[in-house]
Amino acid sequence: MNPLKLVNNLIKDLEIYEDSRVIKIKNNKAYTSDFNVSFGNVVVATGFPFLRFKGLYFMKMHQEKSHVIEVFDEFKTKGNGVGMNDDDLYFRNYKDSILIGSSDAKTGYDCEGFDRIYKFIIEKYNVKKIKCRWINIDCMTLDGLPYIGLYSGSDEDIFVATGFNMWGMTKSMLSAHLICDLIDGRKNRYEELFSPSRKMLKKPLFNNICNATKSLLTFGKKRCKHLGCALHYNPIDETYECRCHGSKYDKDGNIVETPTQKPIEFKKQK
Repeated sequence: MNPLKLVNNLIKDLEIYEDSRVIKIKNNKAYTSDFNVSFGNVVVATGFPFLRFKGLYFMKMHQEKSHVIEVFDEFKTKGNGVGMNDDDLYFRNYKDSILIGSSDAKTGYDCEGFDRIYKFIIEKYNVKKIKCRWINIDCMTLDGLPYIGLYSGSDEDIFVATGFNMWGMTKSMLSAHLICDLIDGRKNRYEELFSPSRKMLKKPLFNNICNATKSLLTFGKKRCKHLGCALHYNPIDETYECRCHGSKYDKDGNIVETPTQKPIEFKKQK
């Protein structure tokens, strides 16, 4: 499956606005820094939801990263494969390439990065160079199920689709069907199962709260503009990463990954 081909067909009749970061939603209006857009219903599908306190997503999710390398597939692999253990490799074929991924880790924490995949490629594949490499980042929920539905219990016209747990192509399709039914007033048997307001008194919730508290109390670190957690420098990617909610900044303080909405102004060394 090529998700870009799918998207290109879906958007033929849509009007797309780029470079229009929404910074606030209030009274059926979405605000950017330059203008606002009125709406009847709106879907927040921004990865980590950016409305900071509404819905308490900062307590119910964290972000993880997964490293992927694309190489020429000399074995002409058919289909996809994924291991059962957290540290297993996964594989996806496309045309004459194979995508090999691994080294999943919580954003802001060190991991093997691309090194483990490189070692596997050198051992198993007769290739001298890679075609491409990248890092996937996705939101991880407390129970492994996505949050799809009304953004919070007090909302009637703001919807959310998030927490795909590294299964974005599958769960984005699920989100589209479910949210369309909710907006059109149709019953959907999955509404309660994936409701963002479902009960979440689970162990990962307390882990998230403890980790966030520890990061907030860390002294002398650069701080994330989202909720003020300490930032960790990742020398492999050359980025500053938030261990609480996964925001990322480049070396100059520009936003690489949300939920942060503001860049960092680093103090210049004299």
